[in-house]
Amino acid sequence: MKILVLSDSHGNFDAIYDIAEKENPDLIIHLGDGAKEAEDLGYSVEKRVVSVRGNCDWGSRLESELIYESAGKRLFICHGHTFSVKSGIGSIIESAHTHDCDVLLFGHTHQQLYLVDRGMHVLNPGSAGYMKQYGIIDISDNEIGIKICRLD
Repeated sequence: MKILVLSDSHGNFDAIYDIAEKENPDLIIHLGDGAKEAEDLGYSVEKRVVSVRGNCDWGSRLESELIYESAGKRLFICHGHTFSVKSGIGSIIESAHTHDCDVLLFGHTHQQLYLVDRGMHVLNPGSAGYMKQYGIIDISDNEIGIKICRLD
């Protein structure tokens, strides 16, 4: 299962479309601040898109966070602003651990980050809209592989 993780597209549909076309994922996850273009992307590339609301997604009825299961793994998905991730990621990591998640996905900071905390993968894919940054999760044979990328 190849999962494309995007965040903070901020109206730049062309950037996320180009990334999705290049990567051809099985699933796309959008972490907010681009709810409208995330919805349009699903129709354009005919892929399932799971998305949450960011602090700039005014009027969106999307959830601000959710637990999503894919290929036998639990993913904690949120934008990050409700956890004040610009001031630190300790509380969001603890919340994801509390929900027994295998992967934590968040955006908001526009800075790429990948680390493993007590066996849980933590990914911020960066800003798709401004920097054409994104993440890839590959789940196969019950193993999780993650990389952070940038479209040139």
